[in-house]
Amino acid sequence: MTFHKEGAAHDLGIRLADRINQWLAEQTHGIQVHMGSDGDPFASHVYRHFMEHTPKRDNIRYSILTNGLMFKEFHTRVPEIIDNLDELGVSIDGASRDTYERLRLGGRWDKVMENLECISELRRRLGFRFTLHMVVQRGNYHEMMDMVEMGKALGADEVYLNRITDWNTLDDFAQHDVANPSHPEHDEFLKHLHIVKSSRENVTYATLE
Repeated sequence: MTFHKEGAAHDLGIRLADRINQWLAEQTHGIQVHMGSDGDPFASHVYRHFMEHTPKRDNIRYSILTNGLMFKEFHTRVPEIIDNLDELGVSIDGASRDTYERLRLGGRWDKVMENLECISELRRRLGFRFTLHMVVQRGNYHEMMDMVEMGKALGADEVYLNRITDWNTLDDFAQHDVANPSHPEHDEFLKHLHIVKSSRENVTYATLE
């Protein structure tokens, strides 16, 4: 969905959101709705409009992938989503203030941690699946185990360590892809990955092998 807040693209997105909600209201079979793989839904006016007007139906279940920065501020506005949430994933690419704020432009460590604590508490009360997602790259591979420990402390059900993907947005992509055997830091990366593998915690790292 569009992330514009005005103009033709925004208006088209609102109309599309309304049509989807109308269609959802007419369905009687079980439906799974996923939001967020194209950007943070809580940062999108169109996504928020969709969530605020989604029909109250027990046959509709939701999953969300978010960067976590706006969840606490907006989740109380979308109770139909939260009450029917199957899974909430948070994309966070650093387990320390320095790494997180360097890799997540515009991100604030204090704010994301406040939101993660909010999500952790909701997960304890409501029972949805809570996951953390880390895109592993040169700037953060040394914190893979720290991310696993963070997930454990927050009560996350799983931590996903994912290999960085080339979306043609980085001119020097090869320098970031430490999972590539030809990368000069690949051997050091493998040492950190071995520690993760040996931890026996709830962590998925298949794309790194």
